[in-house]
Amino acid sequence: MEVLLTKSTPQTQYLPGDSVPWTLAPQVSAGGPGQTVRQLTVTDTLPASLELDVPCTRRRCPRG
Repeated sequence: MEVLLTKSTPQTQYLPGDSVPWTLAPQVSAGGPGQTVRQLTVTDTLPASLELDVPCTRRRCPRG
């Protein structure tokens, strides 16, 4: 089984103080029907010039 992860943003340049939203999209390939990925952890380290907006992140993330 192979898990792929793509990361995208709606634009390529931002000004200081702008919010920078991004989307992480997991995709499972090379696996047979009915296979399940369990205990998958994704770590996305922010560049030093960015700060995490916790309230915004919590609103956008699915529960669970």
